[in-house]
Amino acid sequence: MAPGRNKPPDKCRSNFACCKQKPATTAVCVICDEAYHLSCLKNKNENFKFIGNNLIVCSEHSDRNITSKIDEDVLSESASLLIAQIKLKKSEDVRYDLLAETSNKTQDLQETDSIDESDLELLKTENMLLRRLVSELTEKNDLLKEKLQNTRSKTDNNVLTYSDAMKYSRPIHKKIPKISVRKNNNSNIDVMKSVIECLTAEKNIQTKNIYVNKNEEVIISCLNENSAVLTETVLKEKLEDQCDVMKNELNNPKIKILGIDNHANMDIKDIEKDINERNFSYFEKGGQVLHMYKNNYNSLSTVIMEVPADIYKHIRENNNKVFVGYQQCKAYDLVNVCPCFKCGRFGHSARKCQNEFLCLKCSGKHNTCNCDKDYAKCINCHYSNTKYKSKLDTKHHTYDSNLCSILKKKIDRYIDSIDYPIKPTLPETESIYHSIELANRRKVSTEANNVVDSEQQENDTPRNKTKPETGHNRRPITRRDPQIPLNHLKPQSSALSPANKSDKNKIKK
Repeated sequence: MAPGRNKPPDKCRSNFACCKQKPATTAVCVICDEAYHLSCLKNKNENFKFIGNNLIVCSEHSDRNITSKIDEDVLSESASLLIAQIKLKKSEDVRYDLLAETSNKTQDLQETDSIDESDLELLKTENMLLRRLVSELTEKNDLLKEKLQNTRSKTDNNVLTYSDAMKYSRPIHKKIPKISVRKNNNSNIDVMKSVIECLTAEKNIQTKNIYVNKNEEVIISCLNENSAVLTETVLKEKLEDQCDVMKNELNNPKIKILGIDNHANMDIKDIEKDINERNFSYFEKGGQVLHMYKNNYNSLSTVIMEVPADIYKHIRENNNKVFVGYQQCKAYDLVNVCPCFKCGRFGHSARKCQNEFLCLKCSGKHNTCNCDKDYAKCINCHYSNTKYKSKLDTKHHTYDSNLCSILKKKIDRYIDSIDYPIKPTLPETESIYHSIELANRRKVSTEANNVVDSEQQENDTPRNKTKPETGHNRRPITRRDPQIPLNHLKPQSSALSPANKSDKNKIKK
């Protein structure tokens, strides 16, 4: 078989080794080591195969015997050794390549494993941190949910209806006591000038107002409590021998408790103890009963009591209820702005009044119940315009706290002197006039009842004897003044308005 197109390259020598210039003309069989002339091989028609320029496989053998183990005994020792070396070298190359490839793969796998282990440790650590974070966030979320639920429940509980909101007055700011400075008897100092100099020198004092009252005392109003304390300290140090410096403490609120059934005939101390134990036992300081009197028309008693600011706020938030003995009584504010029902001026009562009668409606010189005027004229505003040349409006009732500036100042000054935690309440304007009208009606009603009793005695018939005396005509006309907040006071029609003139004329007839 002629050598093929794709046979491997021939690396066999074509010249003799001993005579390198002479080309080799002999072919050797690689299996049996037999030598053949090249010319003879070309002329013979036997099957042989060239595996190189001078190497052949004779016709007696096959090219399979080169690598096959079947004919190993046929091969000579040198050919077997050659073939074994060739096979060994090829196997070693292959093994080296396989070993190198395997080592490379093993190294890559080891590097991959080491990377995977480090990444696995990092992932484990990250997973653990994430779990901790999730647990912390869950706890915080639970706390926020609980706080939100509590806030919602408080909000739901604190929602007031319109009627509940109208029961409570708006809280007022904490009042700061005023400081009064009065010069000594032996001192000729200008108090106002000295006080201003002291306050100007001290940079930490904040004052709102400084004025001189009718007793020639300098009154200082401070912005906050710290400024008030500092002002008192500074003035006492610098004006120690020349002036008397003192802080005007606020008075406690006063209330009036109505409708007490004093069946046990308790005195003031027992009433005070009973009220404090039933209502204010958990307060540090209880209230003090100032006065107690019995109603002239029934057996119920009324108590005037002075209470601290915290107790006053508790009473107002409790819908003005106070428990006395076995019963529940109503408490009202006692705002001590006492008018004179004779002359309409302030500062004294009608019992000690030395002025002449003035009408509380038109300021005329007659009794209020005898007034037939259709217009209103304030007594105090008219007096201020006459004496002090002021320009106040007088077209309103004397006790109209919404329009009368004099009454407004009196009420505001009184409230400023009391430690009210919330705004107090006052009776309606109508009740002031109504109380005067009631006094006159009771007088006329008593005279009419006496006339009726005398007529019944004269006409003493059996029918009248069997009929029990009811005493309806002798029942006194009483009325409890409704209480409204001070900022909701409205001018009301007085008892002497045109609508009530007919009733008054009927009573006279």
